Amino acid sequence: MNPDDTPPDTSAPQVPAALDHGSTPAADNGTGTTAPLVQNCMMRGLFLLAVLAAGCVVFFAVIVFFIMPSTTHRLGAYPKLRASWNQQHIAHFPQEIPADATLKKFSHFPGYLQGGAHIQLRLQLPPARIQALHDEFASQCTTSFWGGSKYIHVSEHDGMPTTNFFTRGSSPLEFPSDYELMVFDRVLPKSERMPYMWNHGSSHGVAISVQRHEIVYWAETW
Repeated sequence: MNPDDTPPDTSAPQVPAALDHGSTPAADNGTGTTAPLVQNCMMRGLFLLAVLAAGCVVFFAVIVFFIMPSTTHRLGAYPKLRASWNQQHIAHFPQEIPADATLKKFSHFPGYLQGGAHIQLRLQLPPARIQALHDEFASQCTTSFWGGSKYIHVSEHDGMPTTNFFTRGSSPLEFPSDYELMVFDRVLPKSERMPYMWNHGSSHGVAISVQRHEIVYWAETW
């Protein structure tokens, strides 16, 4: 056959990809501009979540630091904080911290919501003064316990709420067995023990260790 006699090609002409308007856009196959757009939206969403989380952290930090009360151990705050209590609870506390005390520790918490308030002053004094204080307070107390803590004493037979050893400086907050905790509150009969024990109650007294020459004044309300 003569090359010039080759029949013409009647097939459809080849259209370049860029001009083929009938083909599916590259963006729709997940490899074009849609994927970066989705990723950009996800990054913005994550950023907003991070900002929101950081805002919540700052908000709660402000509440904890400026609104929620904290325990005070500063000796210089003792006179002012003592004066803020009902006098019937702290009348047995000294007006000022004795200058001759060789050990001075203080703890105060004003209470918050269901958390009870406490004030506690721990002093080490000359042996003769400790003995004199022991004799004085022994005639005033209604009951006493040796060692332990508030939750131990209240669970005993004919027990009473006392206090925890907040001025101990370490855990557990229990008094060693040589401390006598003298309670100044009226001993409650069984019929009055609930809900007094944990609903708007109070406790005050002293804990004395003649062996260590120490006295711990305490008062609590809840």
